[in-house]
Amino acid sequence: MKRIFLMFTVLLVAGVVAMADVTPLSEAQQTQVDAAVDGGVLDEGALYPLLQNASAWGELPATPDYGKLAADPGAFRGELFTVQGEFAREQKLPDISRPGKWGDTLAMWTIRVQEGMVINGVKTPDSYVQVIFAADGTSMPAPPKRGAPVTVVARFYKLWRTTTSTGRVESFPAFVSAPSQVRAIDGHTRTGSVSGDGGDFWSSSSGNSSGGGGLKDSTVVLVIVIAAAITFYGVRRLVGKRVRPGRQQQERRDAREMLEEQRRRRSIDEAAEDDEDAADLPKDPAAAMEELLRRHREEGQ
Repeated sequence: MKRIFLMFTVLLVAGVVAMADVTPLSEAQQTQVDAAVDGGVLDEGALYPLLQNASAWGELPATPDYGKLAADPGAFRGELFTVQGEFAREQKLPDISRPGKWGDTLAMWTIRVQEGMVINGVKTPDSYVQVIFAADGTSMPAPPKRGAPVTVVARFYKLWRTTTSTGRVESFPAFVSAPSQVRAIDGHTRTGSVSGDGGDFWSSSSGNSSGGGGLKDSTVVLVIVIAAAITFYGVRRLVGKRVRPGRQQQERRDAREMLEEQRRRRSIDEAAEDDEDAADLPKDPAAAMEELLRRHREEGQ
């Protein structure tokens, strides 16, 4: 039993580590971990660098300081950042010189990370970055609409100088990422992925369903309808109570007869208001009506 529990624990921890973004141990942390003493004591100094490292697994890397990055790109080369901004466009980089498991055609997103500021009445240009995506076995999200907010975890590569469509030579920070590291698109956050089949799963953190990768409203409605139908059918099967058609018809028939009797009784009461002998009328509506008609005939004679 203990062996089964231990195997389950190892598999569970391995699964969690595989899904998380595990930050490597620093050299100082590794040195402290190496000092662990095997035995019956858990709470020792070597435990705490592991706890410190594991507590940061779920955190996204910091967003870059683009001013410092442009001033000294060599100090940040290869560092992991979170790029947040608005989607501008996607373009393909075909026929790269060294194809590999990262693909032979790379997708590149242009992301606006800062809107131009107005200084002394003059608006400065917007700031853009380029993110190159290497194939990693997960599907590349469809390009969202222009202006949609996106979040991508990527490593800084270099300052890339190119000529824009307006003929100006500009430098853009270039990053390298992978499809699995597109963390949010237009309010939808990634909750998991299925390798190679385009089956990315996203959850909405807002009411907006547009943008790449998000579940369509029609799909959500269909799922709800099917779930409601299954629940209704299951409840009926569980309770096992079905109203017989004959009983329903009898109840409707009794209700109609009661209503008709009430109507007839009201008409009798209205007709008997001017009759001095109304108190002597029979209780049965039909008999009372006959008695009234008889009395009126006699009075007419």
